[in-house]
This record gives sequence, structure tokens and C-alpha cells, in this order.
Amino acid sequence: MSQTNHSPDSPGQIVPSEDVTVADIFSMSDGQLIEFMKKHWKSDNSISLPVNDFGALSEDELGRLSQRLLFVFISLSLSLSPPLSVQHAMLEDPSANSRPLDLSKLDSLLHAVASGQDSFARDGSCTSERETPPPLAVDPNVRSETAAYNHLVNDGGRPLYSIDVLETVTKDPYAHQELLKPYARPFLSYVSSYVDGIDYSNIAQMQWHRWQKFRKWQLDNRGIDDQAQFQEDSFQAFVEGLKDAWLGAWPDKAAAGIEAGIVDFKEPGGIWHRIQRDRNWQRRYQREPECMGFLDYEKALTIRLARHGFTQLFRLADDPKQQDKLTTWIEYLGFEYWWLDRYTTSFERKRHRYFNDWEEQRKLGLFEKEETPESVLTKAGNAHLQARFDQAGIHVREIQSEVRKLEEIFEEDPDRISTSREQCMEMMEEARQRLEAARKAHLQLKRAFGHFFDKTSYYPRAKRNVACQQNLVNWVVKQVPVIEAEQKSSMALSETQTQSSADVAARDVGRPGIPGEHDMNPSQSAAQVRARAHKPSSGVAADLETGRGSTHKKRKATTEIEDLVQSRLKRRALNSASTRASRQQVRAMADANQVDGHDGHEAQRTYDTDPISQSSQTTAIRGLRRSSRLAALAPKAEVPSRHNKSVGGSARARAVAPASALGSDFVPVEEVVGQAHSQAGTRTHYRVPSPI
Repeated sequence: MSQTNHSPDSPGQIVPSEDVTVADIFSMSDGQLIEFMKKHWKSDNSISLPVNDFGALSEDELGRLSQRLLFVFISLSLSLSPPLSVQHAMLEDPSANSRPLDLSKLDSLLHAVASGQDSFARDGSCTSERETPPPLAVDPNVRSETAAYNHLVNDGGRPLYSIDVLETVTKDPYAHQELLKPYARPFLSYVSSYVDGIDYSNIAQMQWHRWQKFRKWQLDNRGIDDQAQFQEDSFQAFVEGLKDAWLGAWPDKAAAGIEAGIVDFKEPGGIWHRIQRDRNWQRRYQREPECMGFLDYEKALTIRLARHGFTQLFRLADDPKQQDKLTTWIEYLGFEYWWLDRYTTSFERKRHRYFNDWEEQRKLGLFEKEETPESVLTKAGNAHLQARFDQAGIHVREIQSEVRKLEEIFEEDPDRISTSREQCMEMMEEARQRLEAARKAHLQLKRAFGHFFDKTSYYPRAKRNVACQQNLVNWVVKQVPVIEAEQKSSMALSETQTQSSADVAARDVGRPGIPGEHDMNPSQSAAQVRARAHKPSSGVAADLETGRGSTHKKRKATTEIEDLVQSRLKRRALNSASTRASRQQVRAMADANQVDGHDGHEAQRTYDTDPISQSSQTTAIRGLRRSSRLAALAPKAEVPSRHNKSVGGSARARAVAPASALGSDFVPVEEVVGQAHSQAGTRTHYRVPSPI
């Protein structure tokens, strides 16, 4: 970065020194760049900038620099305009006028920059470290449109067109009238509650303003108070918003003007006062009529949509921010239908009044028989009325010419008139009377036409309002299936991602270090494992697994599992004769091991052959409550039996005997939970497999 110094022409203004780079130019403010260009302004109205690294720029950077220089050059040209007193002197003495700026030289300069030609000095090399250049100054209207576009998208709205074409549309809106047609409408009123926009060049701002009105509509019809927006903090935010909107190319002046007018904003009649007044009016009158609450509003909205042929089902949320995009857009459609109905009602009322006014003027002779109330509003009807008015003017001029000729003859040679002087005077008087009548008729026709169309201007305006609102509604309706398809596509993508995660988990089963259901149950195939992994839980087991459901429902489900566990204990205590024989054999083996000095490892190895591992038990009981897990894992007291009474056994042998060999004092909970998962929701059909 090159060094900077203070310009002697403007104390306190920082201007780069002679050795500058493109990065220095990008880092300058508009004021600094103007001063820098002033310093290198030549007598022939050309500019030669001592920038030494244009060749190191990319094509995109060259284009941005060209736009920046053009913007600053125009600002500099305006700043060099002579003061008003000098302009008056120039008007009085044209020779004192100075030569105009040579814009062709600027064009050559910018083309040289864009093409990377060596029209500037390139003694130095491109600096290795550059600051990130700030965004180039853009058209204030493009910036305002972009800001409105971003606000609309961030608030859940749907722009009329993509951000990619925003600048193109803003700079030449009349070339895209068909695209902008939904939001093109005439002025309605100077009241901000009615005004929807200005012109074609502000479509994004018009749409954002319209969406804000809809958001307020949502609050008002739900009975949600937004009075907090008129507190002091909101006023300060409002002022900051004005600063952001009014900055433009001269931020210091705009900010200073806002700061100076802050006090006036709050005064009666000021901007802030009018905003509050209009908001109160909107809160009272712009809403669904006769609605006493949210349910009434939802019902009224459904009826209004159905009346216009929209019967798609929807369900509003108490909090509009919690709705999905499709529901919000359907509610927005209802909002626009409300305005269409309002405009239509106003049009019908004004149409009746207009026809009465027209009939009254027709009886007075203003309109001819072939003219109708609607035909006079068309281009052809208007042309016919203009022709009538022009014909009346022609008649006036013809009579004027006749009177002028009579006057000339009488004044030049009265003897040429064969009639008497008295008769000649009568002829002139008659011509003058006809001229006066023609003039009066012409003026009366002009006034009558003007008065009628001024008086009935409400009718064509109301007619245009209906047509424009219908265009907007048609566009909103067309967006419903588009948004619905986008929403379904998003949901399908989410489900695909979930399915992919499940597939990955299924593929991980059996990998080293990743125990899975197939590892815990070797008899199952991989396909069965994947099928069970993809099978959604339901009923009681689903509630236990996911934690959903009411407290009563969870307690009831846990009690069922605990009852099933206790039933399992009792059944194992009353096993078949073969099982009791097996117990005797194992206990005898344990006694023999005790005599031989063994420690029961053989029994432990027998236990290790059980396919249900400890990790499987831990995984199986993870979804149960703590009391159920303790009941499932804790060892139970020996259930007395006839064999226990008649055959004594070693206490140590009973302590080390495996659960699988003794009929299992430890309940294999994974079997219980597995049954619960496979028989979810059918509490009377739980079945524990018989012991082998």
C-alpha cells in the first residue's frame, strides 16, 4: 500500500501520493478519489492517472474499476459545475462560457482500462499484499431494490424474479413489462396504507412493502398486538432504516439531513406520527370482518378461498412464523383475494354511480345516441369525443372567418354592398351572434367533458384496480403448485438422506469394532437385520424407544414389561422335568469340581456359549425405565421347589452356576423387548418362547 499525504487544496483530506496501485484506488472513498482525479485533470479535459499495475488485473477487476472510474468521473463533472452567480453571468455573456467536458476522452480512457492497454505508467510491479477492495458504488435504485429483495426472501416471501436479473430489470424496466405485470398498478392514494408502489423501476420494493402489509394482516387477524413497534427503540430503528435507505452516493449529507429532521419526525403530522396513524387505521379496517378470534379467522379465510375456487386443504398455526412455506403462501393468497373482493365491491358501487352521472349528462345533450358509458372510456370512444370537440372548434373558426370577411367589405367599400346599410348591419350582427354561440358551445363542450371525466375518474381507476389485482392474484395462484412441488422435493431429499444413513448403519453391521444385531443374533440373515432396522416402531414399544407419549402411557407400558419379566421368572421356576434334571446334573458337576479343587470354570465356559451376550442385554434394556432395568438385571432369589427341598446343593455351586443351565434367574430382557417390538401395541399377545 502506498503512502498518503494531505492535499494542500483541501486540508484534512487524505489523498494518495503519486505512486499508487489499483488496490489504493479501490480503497479510496468517493471523495478521496474525486480529489485524486482533480489533481490529474489536464487542460484538455482529459485525465492521466499514475497507476502502475493495470496489467496485473483480471478481466473482472478491470470491469469493476472501469465502472468505478465512470461513476466518480460523473460526480466530478457535476462538482465542477459553476455556481449559480457564474451561470447567470454566462447567460448574459455567452462568450464567457467555458468549454464542455470531453466525454469521448473518458470513453477512450475507460476502454483502455478495460482492454488492459499500456496507456498508464507501469514502472512498478503488482504488490503482493492487497486489501480486499470494497464493493463498487452502484445505482442507488439498484441497491434499494437489492435490499428489498433480500428482506423479502429472508422473511419468507417469494420474489417475482431471480436476483440474477434484478439489475437488468431495474435499469430497463419497460423492456420487461410482461414480467413485472403482476405488480404494475396505478397510484391509488397518498395514504401509505393504500399505496402499493411507485413505478416499474421499484418492483422489488413494491413487493416487499406488500409482503409487510400481509405480515401485519396475519397479526391483526390473530389478535397479536404489535404496539411495541412504536416504542422508543423502534423509533431509533426506524431512523436507522431511513439512513440506510437514503444514503445513496453522498452518505454524509443524507445522514446529516436525517439527524437534523429527527425531532420533526415525531411531531404531529411528521413521518413517525403518520405511520402510527396509518397502522391504527389498518389494524381496524384491513382484516377479515366479524372475526372474534383465530378460529373465526381460519374459517373465514377458508370460505373466501373456496368462493374463488381454491379448495386445497390447509391448517393455519397460531404463530404465523411456525407455518411452512406452502401454508403461509396460501394465507397470502387469501390476503390478496381479500383485496380483490374489496376492489370489486368498490368497483360495483362506483359503477352504479358512474352510470347515473353519465345518464344525467346524456339527457343534457353531452353524449350522442351511439355513445355508451363504457365506450367513452375506450381509446376509440375517447377519440370520437376528441373529434367532436375538434369539430366544434372548426365550426367556431369558420364563423370567425365569415364575420371577418363581412367586416372587411363593409370597411373598404360600402358602395359594393347592394343592400342597404341597415341590412348589412343586421347580417354582421347575425354572424357575430352565431360566432358567440359557437364559441359558447365549444367552451361548454370542453368544460362538460372535463367536468364529467374529472368527476367520474374514480370509475376507471376502480376498474384498473380490479384488473391489476386480478393479475397479481393469478400469479399468486400459479405459485401454489410450484411451492408445493418444491416442498415435496425437499421432504423427499430429507427422506433419502435418512434412508442413506440407515443403509450405512446396516452396512456397518458385522464390521470389526461395530457390534450389530446380526452379531448378537447369529441366526439372523443380513436381510433380516436390515428389514428390522428399517421397520418403524409403533405402539407402546415406539413410545418407550423414542420417549414420546404421555406420562400415563409410558407408566402403563413399563408396568406391562415389568409384569412380563416377573411372569418369565415364575415360568422358569416351574420348568419341565428335563430342565430340572439338567439342574441336578450341573449342581452335581459343581459339587464334583469343589471336591476336585476346581473353581467352576467349566460352568463359566458353558455360560459363555450362550448366544445372548452382556452387551446385547445392555442394548436391549436401554429403552426401559431405570426400575425395569434394575428388575431385569438384578439376580432373583431361588424359587423353592420340591427338588430344592429334597436335594441339598452346595451354596457355592448355586452361586457360580450359569443362568442358561439353571433355568436363568437372570431374565434375558432382550427376548422380552424383542417380543414387545414385534408385537407392539398388542399387550394381550405377548409370548415368551419356551426354554430349550
